[in-house]
Amino acid sequence: MVLVSVLMASFNHERYISEAIESVLKQSFSDLELIIVDDCSTDGSKQIILDYQAKDNRVHAFFHKENMGIAKTVNHALDVAKGRFISFIGSDDLWVPKKLELQLEVLRKNEDMLVWSEGDIIDAEGNEVGKNFSELNQRSNKPVNGRIYRELIHENYIFGQSLIFKRDFCQDLRFNATLRYLSDYQFMVDMGYLHDFLFVPESLAKYRIHGKNTICRDRNGWLLDRILIRRYFLVQYGKYLSRRQRGNLFLRIGEAYRDLGDEDTAKACFLKAMRTDFFSAELLLYLSHIIFAPHGILQKILFISYSIVSKTLSIFH
Repeated sequence: MVLVSVLMASFNHERYISEAIESVLKQSFSDLELIIVDDCSTDGSKQIILDYQAKDNRVHAFFHKENMGIAKTVNHALDVAKGRFISFIGSDDLWVPKKLELQLEVLRKNEDMLVWSEGDIIDAEGNEVGKNFSELNQRSNKPVNGRIYRELIHENYIFGQSLIFKRDFCQDLRFNATLRYLSDYQFMVDMGYLHDFLFVPESLAKYRIHGKNTICRDRNGWLLDRILIRRYFLVQYGKYLSRRQRGNLFLRIGEAYRDLGDEDTAKACFLKAMRTDFFSAELLLYLSHIIFAPHGILQKILFISYSIVSKTLSIFH
């Protein structure tokens, strides 16, 4: 049995996939299998994958006959993985050569961890843009170690392409196929509820920003996923969250509905937020969404008032 199963979901990344594959096969740690599941690409990805499979017996390729979406593609890879540990890489992203070696050193001390790392941001040409993944996701002052699922429910800031964990961890967990774009987010929270994270501050992977990133192509689909996933968090983990956290989830659901143009449902969610978390500084924030037009001057004034009150209260805490 190989020690690490590296899972790559592929779809129409012929421009980048060779570089992604090379970054796995050239790891300083070699006891791995690279499982590539292509989700019915319409470009030249399939032939590139087949060429690598013919050259290196560590590459195992699978091809969907129709497009099934990212969740089912990753689940397919999980189902056929044989390694003791699982790690993900995007077909447009990269690993540094010692990524696995360094993380496995950490896991030798305690393998019951979800080990992840910092990463660098690169552009379509592979050039570093001078920003790391934490800066991209505004992760400053957020916890990176331990049982941090509550913090992740507020916003996902885990660099998924840097993650490695025991395959046993996901025996009963899979990506949610009802989510088109945020199934990895739910997976991170579900895993984080059960296990501790451990952060390696060194940049061990590179995240590529380019015109084909999902959020650039389908804003409405992204917003619908944000609604579905926050409703899931309320049902699945609501009893473990504070009033403020539950109120914030209703607020964000409402904001997504407002961005979709459904003002009535948005205001109903803002009211739920207010009722859930009435006795807090956030009341001003909820009221700003309910009473005033979005992005209007009065809403901005009330939002500024909320920010001042919130900062003042934080001083006394």
